[in-house]
Amino acid sequence: MFLKFLFLFVCGGVGAVPKLIIISYSGF
Repeated sequence: MFLKFLFLFVCGGVGAVPKLIIISYSGF
């Protein structure tokens, strides 16, 4: 889970945070 967060954060920067929240609720 943390690796997914880190990966998205590195790739998308701060803009990846909202995406992470959406993905988390999507159950990815």
